[in-house]
Amino acid sequence: MRGARSLLRTAALAAAAVLLAGSLLSCGSANKETSAPVCTDKSVESDLHIALISDGGSGEGYGVSGPLREFAGKNGFSLSEFSSDADVADSVTEAIDSAVEIGADVVVCEGTYPGKAAIGAQASYPSVQFLVIADESFCGAVKDELLENTHCVGFRFSDLGYVAGYIAVCEGYKNVAFASVIDGSTSVNCLGGFVQGASDACREYGTEDFRVLVYSDDRLFSENGESAGSVPAMAFFEDGADAAAAMGIYTEPVCGAAAELGKKVIPVSSARKEMSEVLAPYPVFDGGTAAVSAIERLISNGGKWSVRDAGTFSRAGLAEGCVKVVFPETGDGGGFDPSAFETVKERFSTGAVRLRDFDSADEIVSEYSDIVVDRSADGKE
Repeated sequence: MRGARSLLRTAALAAAAVLLAGSLLSCGSANKETSAPVCTDKSVESDLHIALISDGGSGEGYGVSGPLREFAGKNGFSLSEFSSDADVADSVTEAIDSAVEIGADVVVCEGTYPGKAAIGAQASYPSVQFLVIADESFCGAVKDELLENTHCVGFRFSDLGYVAGYIAVCEGYKNVAFASVIDGSTSVNCLGGFVQGASDACREYGTEDFRVLVYSDDRLFSENGESAGSVPAMAFFEDGADAAAAMGIYTEPVCGAAAELGKKVIPVSSARKEMSEVLAPYPVFDGGTAAVSAIERLISNGGKWSVRDAGTFSRAGLAEGCVKVVFPETGDGGGFDPSAFETVKERFSTGAVRLRDFDSADEIVSEYSDIVVDRSADGKE
């Protein structure tokens, strides 16, 4: 276990901040149940100190930092950034305590571990407003614990999966391994979205020989959770896959295997820049849009969460403009381009596409048996 660490990086300290008033474009990011205004110009003037606490240990991120820095700099707000160890719970709590001590008015907690710490700290700091940016499963699980000084934005992994599946077909792959253990709601939602996106793209482009290879057994990690490296990951490609969609901690070993075998990977949620040579276009959450939109609503309500946001959980995804696609600069072209992504976004925003929820991987395999093949140790084939 790594030692506790809490690294404070101050983007603009309160004592040195120059207060500015300006106009900015705000795009809503919540779901229809708590829909935000759609792109409105507003003037913002406030002596606001924002703290961002991210999960530096797990690599779980939603792209909040960059847009939040731009937002703070444009408006003269103070922004302090903290990074915490994923496996040291105290480091996250200490980061929140430090943020409050230096005068943070709003504490943005990005990821599961910071989100858990926010739930634990909200009662101790009732005058501080907490914003949790995490996945839909986490926010749904803690929604009954949210107090009036906390708002939670949960991203739909099914939306991310949909775009990844759509990309896989457009890029011309024929057999794509879904590289993740399908053992929880997040991975089930992502796989369900992936298969639905692939199915829609197959129907749209007349593709008849596309297959998704699904694995429920864990071949990449030992019982103690340590990565087994890229060698076991090669089994996905040796099993017939010409590309792989990889979730979370599976991304690195799968990319390592792809680099050795000349294959491609579609990461689902994030990837490091140095992996670019093996990456196809891939979707990421736009946590910056969600965070900025929520903070603007908070400011317009006098620095407190409004009735619609206080102690509530809202969802964010394609329909709310909170998913982006990263196009690696590999120079090898491909069938999925920005115009294709704009088409997908429009279908979600107009309600033309509505994703079905699934309870298990078995249900997905059964429902989409025309394109899904179970290749687990105890699978059907």
